[in-house]
Amino acid sequence: MALAPLQAIRYKIHMANPDPVLAEINAHFGRFEVTKTRGGYTLLDPRTGDRIARLKPIPDSDRLELFYWSLPRERWRTFGPFGTMPLTMDEIKHIIDNEPIFRTRHPSLITSIITSLIRHIFR
Repeated sequence: MALAPLQAIRYKIHMANPDPVLAEINAHFGRFEVTKTRGGYTLLDPRTGDRIARLKPIPDSDRLELFYWSLPRERWRTFGPFGTMPLTMDEIKHIIDNEPIFRTRHPSLITSIITSLIRHIFR
């Protein structure tokens, strides 16, 4: 199976510059596409390209900060009520697997909800 052009480029970049954090993220989150940009790592749904989470390493530690994509604000937001939460990879995996904010959004579901609301409003 051949890689898509963008995937092939990312693969070559990662192979040229081994990144232990990227390797660990890929090991924990194999079901997502992982990209490295601007000092952090973004988890994307490989089917839709939706942003799932962003992980940013905390300097001088083995911990990371977890962000979620805010649709209303159209930007990354810190997960948790008290700002930066230094989390281990296992803690992050548990949160992403269990918190609804990190679930993949299905356009067909969103479309059906909006359609249903519009029908209800304009009866």
